[in-house]
Amino acid sequence: MIKIRKNQQISMKLILKLKWIMSRIYESSFRKTLFRYTKEERTSIIESFPEPKDRLERSYFQYLCQMKELPAIVRFMQNAAALLLLPWIFLSGFFAKPQKVKGCDAVFLNLNEGIDKSIIPNSLQEEFPNMTEIKEVKVLFGKEERKWLFRLCRNYWRSPYFIIKCWLKMGLYASLITSFHPKAVISYEEFSFTSSVISVYCEEHGVEHINVLHGERLYNTRDTFVSFHRFYVWDDNYRKMFLEMRAEKGQFRVELPPLFIWDNAIEEAIKYDMTYYVGNPTSKQLKQLFNVLEPLRQGGAKICIRKHPRFGDSVLINHLFKNFAIETPEISIRQSIARTGAVCAAMSTVLLQAGYAGRRIVVDDVSNPERFALLSELNYGILLQPHWLLSEVKPECFTFEKRGDKQNVFEC
Repeated sequence: MIKIRKNQQISMKLILKLKWIMSRIYESSFRKTLFRYTKEERTSIIESFPEPKDRLERSYFQYLCQMKELPAIVRFMQNAAALLLLPWIFLSGFFAKPQKVKGCDAVFLNLNEGIDKSIIPNSLQEEFPNMTEIKEVKVLFGKEERKWLFRLCRNYWRSPYFIIKCWLKMGLYASLITSFHPKAVISYEEFSFTSSVISVYCEEHGVEHINVLHGERLYNTRDTFVSFHRFYVWDDNYRKMFLEMRAEKGQFRVELPPLFIWDNAIEEAIKYDMTYYVGNPTSKQLKQLFNVLEPLRQGGAKICIRKHPRFGDSVLINHLFKNFAIETPEISIRQSIARTGAVCAAMSTVLLQAGYAGRRIVVDDVSNPERFALLSELNYGILLQPHWLLSEVKPECFTFEKRGDKQNVFEC
């Protein structure tokens, strides 16, 4: 048994490490292709599939849509890694023991740093007051999960990566359901092609599979065909966009989460005229951004550069913007928004948060003009809100004598 447990620990570390490597490769490829194709080209891919006959096929169609944007070498690596990992995952999950914990209303599956319950609408938090947040990955494969493995292999044996991802996620949900006996599992994984088949698995266990939007989405081939029992989106434009991407009808609920709700007036004194929120730009884009922001700084504007918690070249940012104020993720987003007069980003949820907080919204149209040209076509919702473009901002847009009080300082 000791040997089995050691094998289990080793295999889980291997699984998580390879999962991280593949996610970085995929994320890098996806970010490069996100703005490469027009909406017409994306629609052509999405509409090339017949109407899915069930949720399992929805998952497979979403997988195929995602694979169309990946290089052939990445697809080969994924399938090869899946074949090698399958025995390890089988053994680790087969001998795993479920936790013995007190039951709860719902499980919030949170495997991403920087995300918390503020993305869960208040109505859900009230419906499931005894909610448990899960951040550690464990898997459990019983007799029923092994039957699912045979079913997946029988139908999709040509796609081992699809099989192993679905089965691994099923093992994770099996562990959650067996340990906590929840009424619902709440996730934020519309981008995962495993989601629809997991909805089937949850339904078989009398558990509701609920998804909440957690970040800005565009019309793309990554979030297609999704199906949950409930899917909470921020406004009706997102619902319409997901339906365009052939999501299952009837699952959507429109409700703002606490993330966007400012119950009290902002008490923080304004410290910066504008804060730029860095995403994942290339070195060339960072230098282009510097060329635009530096004249504003020299003109007297007090500009802050906010680093992303996971992305971006921190060394280059520190070097280029050494004369700017630099803000780290240790400062909460709410506090960051509260102490700036204007919020600027290329594409970020923080722009929408700033709008609800009453701050000025500035969209970066200069660091990557090609990307900006596609945003409107791809249903970028912030462009439907009152906003300014970074290319239009001049030093005279800022009224510096107001800095330090509670007024907005951006008047362009």
